[in-house]
Amino acid sequence: MIKKVGITGAGGLIGVDLSQGLSEKYKLTLFYRKTKPDISLKLKTVQADLSDEKQIKGIFDGLDAIVHLAASANTQSPWDEVLNNNIIATYNVYEEARRA
Repeated sequence: MIKKVGITGAGGLIGVDLSQGLSEKYKLTLFYRKTKPDISLKLKTVQADLSDEKQIKGIFDGLDAIVHLAASANTQSPWDEVLNNNIIATYNVYEEARRA
């Protein structure tokens, strides 16, 4: 049974809405890089750069599920941001979730 859920990109538009919608049903951990999640929910927050393998090592331990929303969503984002935030970060999240 899923009880503990992590949400990456929890400070973004969808992350904020999802956190609010799930906060009464699940024990949430909100992951963010720059934009802080909704602190009024009084949930656990973790700041990490998901493209840095060292920063995310072990951060999903104890969670039952991860909702991965972190990304550079702007279509005008420079390539280095897309590479780091969309490709490398996603790979790291999947690998860390697998290990956890």
